[in-house]
Amino acid sequence: MGLPEIPKDFHIPKRRDVVTLKLASIALMEQSLANLLESEVDILQAVVCEFEDKKASLKDLKKANRKAEEMLRATIAKEILLLFELEDTIDFLL
Repeated sequence: MGLPEIPKDFHIPKRRDVVTLKLASIALMEQSLANLLESEVDILQAVVCEFEDKKASLKDLKKANRKAEEMLRATIAKEILLLFELEDTIDFLL
């Protein structure tokens, strides 16, 4: 088994293309996180409405709140990672 070789027809993207793709991937992840948060809002609103209509208990409300809190914590962690990615991309440009 020999050493690995890069194929002769291997395409090396231009710096501008790399930055564009990186920024696009960050933007798509941001949009995905926004969609997740919006879904959590919808769930919480539904549980609150059920609680107000006496169809859900305080325990149900607390459970939904806890799940939303967990999602928010995970989203914040992802946002920090995305910030690092964006900073790295900016550093790559300089």
